[in-house]
Order: sequence, then C-alpha cells, then structure tokens
Amino acid sequence: MNIYRIYTIAFILILSCYEKEESQNYKIFKETDLKSINISSTKRDFDEILNPSKIEIIENYIFILESNRGSSDKPAIHVIDTKSWSYYRAKGIRGTGPLELAGAQVLFEGRSSNSFWVYSSQDKKFLEFNLHDSSRLANYEYKQPSSMFKVVRIAPLSDTSYLGISVENEHRLIEFTKDGEELNNYGEWEKVSQHPYLDSFDLFRLNDGWFKGNSRYKIYAHACIFRDRLEIFDYQTKEFITVDGPDLGLPTFKMMGKGNSASLYIPLEENKYRYRDLTITSNYIFALYGGIGEFEFRETSVLATKIYVFTHNGKRLMQLNLDRSIEGIVVNEETNQLYGLTTDENPGIAVFNLPLIE
Repeated sequence: MNIYRIYTIAFILILSCYEKEESQNYKIFKETDLKSINISSTKRDFDEILNPSKIEIIENYIFILESNRGSSDKPAIHVIDTKSWSYYRAKGIRGTGPLELAGAQVLFEGRSSNSFWVYSSQDKKFLEFNLHDSSRLANYEYKQPSSMFKVVRIAPLSDTSYLGISVENEHRLIEFTKDGEELNNYGEWEKVSQHPYLDSFDLFRLNDGWFKGNSRYKIYAHACIFRDRLEIFDYQTKEFITVDGPDLGLPTFKMMGKGNSASLYIPLEENKYRYRDLTITSNYIFALYGGIGEFEFRETSVLATKIYVFTHNGKRLMQLNLDRSIEGIVVNEETNQLYGLTTDENPGIAVFNLPLIE
C-alpha cells in the first residue's frame, strides 16, 4: 500500500499565479532586458583550501568556510590577505568543547576591527574570533536560545540583534536579540492560490535559499534556490521588494506523507538550482545564478556562470557572464573586484575585475 499522498504540480497551471503587473514593490525581468557583459578571471590556488562551501569578505581579508564534509582535524575557516594574496590564518577547531564549533555557516564583522563572528548552525552557537592572533580557538561564544532554534537563516542587524528566517513562522523575517527576545516580524509568506493547503513550513521550503544582509546600509536580500525570485528588504523603510524572473513558474513539487503530517518535497531530478549566492555592496546586489540541476553539476562540475546585478530598490542593471563556474561570491569595493569559489577539482578563488556599472 502506498503511504504517500503525492501531488505533482504542472508548470502550465502555476503560470496563472503570476499574472501580475509591475509596481514599486514588485518587478519582473527577462534576460533580454539586461545588458550582457562577459568578464574573465584569474585563479588563486591555496593548498590549505580543501572543500570550501562559502566565501565572505571583511575589508581586505577573504574568509573561506570549509564544508562539514571535510576532516574534523582541519580548520573550519581560512583567512586570505588579498593585498599580498597570501594565506594569513587558520581559524576554528571542530568539536563540542568550549570555543569550538561543529561547523561554520555564517561569518560577519566582529565588535572591533580585529575580530569577526561565526555562526555554527549545527550547535546553534555564535563564536567571536580574534582576526590577528595565532590561536584557532574562538575568544568568546554564546548559544542561540532554544526559543530561536527554528530560525535557520540569520544575518546581523546590529551588535546585539539579528534578522532571520524561521522554518515554521507565517512571517518572512523575524527580528530578535542575541538573548532570543523577539522584537518584530516583517511580511508574510505569499500564498499560492491554487494550493491553499501549503502551510508556513511548506512555504519556507518552497522559497528557501540564501539570506544575507549589509548591516551598514540596512539592506537584506533573500534569493531562492528553486525558483527565480529575489526578495529585498529595506530595514529603514520596512518594505519588501520582490523581483521575479526570468522564469516565473514554481518548481515541480510533491506533498509527501499523510493528512496533517504531509509536507512539501522538491525532487532534485525534476528541478534546477536557481540562485546560488548573493552579496550586497554599498550600491548594488550581485546575485549568482545557476539554472543547472544537481545531476548535471555532478557530471560537469559547472554550478553557476552568470550574475545578475540589481540596485537596492530592485532595478535590473546587467548580466555578467563568467568564464568559469563558481559557487559563492563577494565583492571588494576597494579594488572593484569580485571573488568566487571555483567548482573544479582543485577549488580556489576566482578573481574577476568588474566593469563599470551604470
């Protein structure tokens, strides 16, 4: 007896959801609307980088966060000095002891120019490291309160507060303190009119992806991995801007389970990865786009070779075509360069000179 209730969603039915007109807070774009520019790169190799998963930048230092699939005795974080392009520091000891971490998923500026924070989602811990000392251990840590355990996407808002996305909340964003006090909620998940049975968890899964922010400019963005949707949140105005396109359809999904326990499932064999990362600068949002499926990636090692550039208010500016596949991006505004993690057999850092953006 089949224990699954499966609802396969046809794209032709989904498209009727998106008969929307553009407005100040909702925008649609096609690739043909964008100026397309090819940019080439040089590659920086470091023997210490083994299985990188994320890249971040603070001033002239690049931080490479290793995947949890790597050896537990290897550092979780590598620090690269971009002025000399030399390996600067290894940080993070994997473990369950004080000042250790299970993994490194989010990295952002510390309380001083000599420090940085890392969030470990497995053990729900924030750890502050000294950038310049030789120790791999953190200097300070605090645990995420149990009341916030369902908040799984996090970006700093200030030294003591965060914005996050919960797996089970009707709101798109939650503002909370480091002590777990919930301060505000912003927006609600957009309902899918043909499928009103989708609950908050299902809508989270449908829209899951990359959530990042720039706390200096109070601009935050959420780029979906299984649909062509970028959501921009301006904390100062408390307004959302949604940018859809080029594909306006939803992914093919199924409901797995019985009754109230049924939940949304997105089969990899039927869908492509869409947005793969994003980074926010003083004026722009750079969104790395794939359009490549899991099985194609396994065969070719090509994950994403294009970047869409937007303003903070969602204006579509250009498409950057990359000469190599990458899986994470940051921008050095001082040098006007974009850095990405290469997806080849010997992963390193791709360095792109950015064109003039108008």
